[in-house]
Amino acid sequence: METAIEVRNLRKTYRSFSLDGVSFTLPKGEVLGFIGPNGAGKTTTIRIMLGLARPDSGTVSLLGGSPSDRTIRERIGFIHDDTFLNEDLTAGETGRIVGPLYRSWDREEYRSRLARYGLDEKQKIAEFSKGMKIKLMLAIATSHNAELILMDEPTSGLDPVFRSEFLDELFGFMQEENRSVFFSTHITEDLNRIADRVVLLDRGRVVFEKTKTEIEESYRIVKGSIQLLSSDVLTPYFAPAGAPAGAPHAGNTTCCIGIRRDEHSFTALFGPRYPEREREPNTAGYLDGAGAKRRAEKSDLPFADATGIVTERASLDDIMIYSTREVYRVHAGI
Repeated sequence: METAIEVRNLRKTYRSFSLDGVSFTLPKGEVLGFIGPNGAGKTTTIRIMLGLARPDSGTVSLLGGSPSDRTIRERIGFIHDDTFLNEDLTAGETGRIVGPLYRSWDREEYRSRLARYGLDEKQKIAEFSKGMKIKLMLAIATSHNAELILMDEPTSGLDPVFRSEFLDELFGFMQEENRSVFFSTHITEDLNRIADRVVLLDRGRVVFEKTKTEIEESYRIVKGSIQLLSSDVLTPYFAPAGAPAGAPHAGNTTCCIGIRRDEHSFTALFGPRYPEREREPNTAGYLDGAGAKRRAEKSDLPFADATGIVTERASLDDIMIYSTREVYRVHAGI
């Protein structure tokens, strides 16, 4: 498998935060969604990938080479929610300044994209709206035959209509052979449309790296009356994540990852256990009901047919929230 991005065991320590062995892979021709709460380490990882920060240890390979290699950087486009462009220049002047940085710069393609995006070559960037500035960044990123686009929150703060147009353009870019996209975002709805795989980062660690299909098949939201948590209908049994192989239910692969409850009801996220969290004392536990269905069939939950229980497919927002918010994380003895 050819890779567009290969990150291996990245570590970087600051005074109040550290990346702890971050690893993931983006195969060529795919879109990788990079998600996580604020402070998870996404920006630090991106800075290392761009060569703007040095890791304490670990490696980054972009398109088979080093991020510091100019020939590699010429094959990469970057889009950020802050354009970092000189706003006193016009869109046309910007193209004339940026173009010489890339040997494969296509001036006519750039002008064509400006026209398609409704950007006036003679208008100063300072007069552009935020959405127009992102379109300008997209025009620059796709006018030098880039093979990989790195994006950091490109649709943050933009209206749904523009986000849809932006994703359509990105989808068109992906239709050409071996084009790849790394998409860091808080708007997980955008990833539902375009991502092939997703990496969830939390507190400097990778929680999971899965294809979108694996996510859709593996995670479910479960809702019910609060009484069911202790009733004969479920008779829940929670085992600590590090339970020995011989413990009851220790072989069960379906895990209650997080739960939210009030005096009337509960809502819980179920999915695969997170091996990286076996070292943590009060994280994911196994759940099985004595009166419930013991084995999942395809993507059904063990107690999907229990009276009063409602199950539905989990969104990426659900998965991120229940997997990372400590207040929702499952504790032994619930």
